[in-house]
Order: sequence, then structure tokens, then C-alpha cells
Amino acid sequence: MIGSDNKRNHDMTEVTWFWVGLGLALCLLELIFPTAFVELMMGLSAIVVAFMSLLIPSFGLQIFIWMLLSLAGVFGIRHFLPRKTAKILQAPDEGETLTAIAPDGRGRVQFEGSPWAARCADPSVAIAAGCKVWIVDREGTTLVVEPIPKLSTVASPNSTEALTPTDSRTVDPTTPQQPLEDNLTSPYTPGDESGNNRE
Repeated sequence: MIGSDNKRNHDMTEVTWFWVGLGLALCLLELIFPTAFVELMMGLSAIVVAFMSLLIPSFGLQIFIWMLLSLAGVFGIRHFLPRKTAKILQAPDEGETLTAIAPDGRGRVQFEGSPWAARCADPSVAIAAGCKVWIVDREGTTLVVEPIPKLSTVASPNSTEALTPTDSRTVDPTTPQQPLEDNLTSPYTPGDESGNNRE
């Protein structure tokens, strides 16, 4: 009888160390491969079952309790964790400022037919009244906006208005042009000097 009791105690000790080893291994895996505290809860539950195994000899009942504690721990820890909402990337809406928005200040924006309080996303930027803006975020009843940059007109290489000479004369490309030297008239020529002397 004493021998059977010693064997039972030995078996219970092995089971207890099994649960302790399993719990520590799961907690270590949570550090290496994070699973949103799933492995951590399973590991802590295994350590709890290790102590309960000294009072509950049935190994099947120990597994059932471990699974029950693990599920309760996973759902319980997720209840206290902050929930992350996925942000859907989409094109920002367009509005128009009703009043000027001073740097680090607030103004009014016309959006979807209604006036809204608004502030600039960059607190160092001022937006004048009547400007088009992007609606990039919303904070309660206040819209966060960014000014829509005005596109400057840049002449393309194929544009006929790309560059114009400083000379305002209109040149017809179909008319042959005379050399510049022929268009120059000089008030004094050597022939005029000789002709004047003869007179």
C-alpha cells in the first residue's frame, strides 16, 4: 500500500512538472512569436493547472480545465485591449473655406452643403477664405483640412506659347528673311565722303 501511494505521488509530480514545463514553453513562445496573448494565456492556464493537478489526479479533467481557463483568459484579455479599427484608404473629399483659417486656429468650411468648424492639418499654415481644401480627417464636429495647391501653368515642349522672343515684331515663317546685315543702314559710307569732296 505504501508502494502504491509512493507511485501515485511520483505520477502526480510528473504530471505537475509537465504542466509547469508546458506553461513556461508557451509563455516563451509568446515572446518569440507574438499571438496577441493567446499563447501567454494558454501558458498561464497550464501553470494554474499544474497546481490544481496536486488535487485533481484525473489527467483528462486537467486538460478540460486547462482548455476552459485558456479560452476564458483569451477572451478576457482581449476585452481590455484597445480595439484597432482598420482605416480605409480613399480619396479625400473637397470643401471650400467660408472664413479664413489662421495658423493654429479655426475657421468655417462649406462641406456637403453645410458649414463646419475646421482647422488646418498643418498648424503653421494659414488658409484664406474662398479656397478649395481637402477634408483629410474629422475630430468630432471639427474637420481637419489641407489646402489644395493651385497648379501653375507650365508650357509644354509642344506648346506654341512656350517661349516668345523679347522682340515684339511678328515673324511670318513662310516669308524668307533677309540677313540682319542687309537691314542695317549706316549714316556714313566711304562713297559719300568722296562724292562730297567732288562737289
